[in-house]
Amino acid sequence: MWDLTPIHAAGADRDTRDVRIAFVHLSFRKVARSRAVRSKALFSAHFPALGLLNLAQQLRDHFVDRDLHDWVRYFDEEAFEDRDAMEAAIRAWLRPAALGIIGMSTYTSSIDHVSDYCRRFAGDNILVVLGGAHVTVVPDDDLPCHIIVRGEGRDALVTIIERLGAPDFLAHARLAGICCQLGDTRVDGRAATDNSIETTSVPCFAYDLLSDLDTGVYATSYTRLLGVNPQIYVCTQSCRARCSFCSTYLIHRRMQARPVERIRQDLTQLRDRGYDSIEFHDDDLLQHPEFDALIDILREIRLPWFCYARSEILDDQVAERMAEAGCQRVFLGLEAMTQRSLDYLNKATTVAQNHTVATALDRHGIGAVSGLIVGLPHHTVPDVLAELDAFLALPLFAISCNVLTPDPRTREFMRARRRGGDLQLSLGGETGLTVIPDIQRWGLDQPVGLPSVCESIDKGTLNDLVAVIEYAFYTRPHITDALYSSAHTPEQREVITAYLDFVRARITERAPGVTHDLVRTRITGLMAHQ
Repeated sequence: MWDLTPIHAAGADRDTRDVRIAFVHLSFRKVARSRAVRSKALFSAHFPALGLLNLAQQLRDHFVDRDLHDWVRYFDEEAFEDRDAMEAAIRAWLRPAALGIIGMSTYTSSIDHVSDYCRRFAGDNILVVLGGAHVTVVPDDDLPCHIIVRGEGRDALVTIIERLGAPDFLAHARLAGICCQLGDTRVDGRAATDNSIETTSVPCFAYDLLSDLDTGVYATSYTRLLGVNPQIYVCTQSCRARCSFCSTYLIHRRMQARPVERIRQDLTQLRDRGYDSIEFHDDDLLQHPEFDALIDILREIRLPWFCYARSEILDDQVAERMAEAGCQRVFLGLEAMTQRSLDYLNKATTVAQNHTVATALDRHGIGAVSGLIVGLPHHTVPDVLAELDAFLALPLFAISCNVLTPDPRTREFMRARRRGGDLQLSLGGETGLTVIPDIQRWGLDQPVGLPSVCESIDKGTLNDLVAVIEYAFYTRPHITDALYSSAHTPEQREVITAYLDFVRARITERAPGVTHDLVRTRITGLMAHQ
């Protein structure tokens, strides 16, 4: 981290009202595009960073005598021609203020791009603050910034605005989850959680900050075409589950839920703003303690919606009520269809339950989009092909196939770290507890810039299998027809066509380099039926 001393000293006589904040969101799609990862660059969804919009709304609640638009602005990379243009706009916005703050969220998959962007402001009189999932779990990285915020951020931002430059700043910083270097003094604040999801005013997220952006900035996945102007929303934090590959509960700790009456007001405002569909990005919407009341609200709002859910509590009765309330898509974290793999991933469910929930959703007209994870340490090629056949037998609308990635401090990460091997070459940070993507060493195949943790399938073959899985699933006529039927505009149909063309082109491109006999045989059989 950069020494905070110059900015801290300059703040001694600063008027606390003379502050401007630039919340900056780097696009995962553009990160993928810069890495030439075509599947992510062309077909991934892009939405605003809800964490930043929630922080903005909390600032509105705390500083009630100030108009938020006078001192807080939201910058989205997709709204600019390039990063240079966004940098110029950020500088122009911050220049009049005595204290200009850049706030950015961090994710492991894009931490290298965030770092590169922060370096643009090195040596400037601009305070660079990084928060979010990555630094909350791994705060000791040598990142190019002045302050790292661990946890949910509200107390840290208020402390920075009100106390930076004051003699007691460091004492307050420790309690607010702030990590910084002030001269010879290093502060390592513990992750600070709050009840912001429960107490933030309506709406929970400052969607009005998006009004400066063009309407074409945001788009959803080709599997979630519920309307033409969707918006995302979250009403719970953390997750009661403990899947081995997920760090959500490490970031947010205890599960929290927004009161249903505030949810009603939030969603009503979204509808009144012209959004025609809602995507709940909660880890599991069904974990809301007032789920029955939430369903009643959604029935009243009368907008189509999507959510994430787990299979162990979603049965036919729940699926029926969700469908009646406007649910049209659910992302199911099935991940596997063998009990050994489900147990390894700590999914706390069974193969039979996975069958039950997929069948229930299909029966009630809800399209199930399922996760599928390959590349577990024990996986063999026959194992993965058997998983494919099991998923093809399920009544699913779509799948999302990924190679297992050990995110920092997750159970999967700790397992891989103990095993040693290639993963050790990608560990860094002051304690060796972060994963640093290295495209040169590990290439663009999944996991991008990292080695896989599979013991008997090489990374190239794992990605051959991903290509086989998606080709086998998406080229079936009933799946293709269902995708096209979900489109509302010619542009959405074009996206679906482009994705299907990509799936066919990718397997054609990979086929000549396939080295495993079973994979080659499966490709030959698939292409013979087209």
